[in-house]
Amino acid sequence: MNAIEISEVKTRGERDAFIKFPWEIYRDDPAWVPPLILERKEFLNREKHPFFEHGDAALFLARAGGKIVGRIMASDDPNYNALHQTNVGCFGLFDCVNDPKVAAALFEAASKWLRAKGRDEIMGPID
Repeated sequence: MNAIEISEVKTRGERDAFIKFPWEIYRDDPAWVPPLILERKEFLNREKHPFFEHGDAALFLARAGGKIVGRIMASDDPNYNALHQTNVGCFGLFDCVNDPKVAAALFEAASKWLRAKGRDEIMGPID
């Protein structure tokens, strides 16, 4: 596999690619039930979803040779931490090709983002 590049999702097009990536992984799996794209867009909408009134999240895409090979979301919920007296951040929406290096790079990106938020544990998956 080519070098793995991790980037944070910043544009609508990247967000759409993030949402639609599971179709690349699971399209031939007869047991896979795809999510509703509209629901996923609303779930990740910073202006509409109530989570973003108090929490924050970052989406990351992994690419190899210019092709998307994985994704992960990192989220920080101060309300959860206050209620449970913890210092955790969360990960979710994790999918990648069958390559441990891709998975490790995605988890490192999510962990780094959460450490920058002051979190010292990671919990998940939270989808």
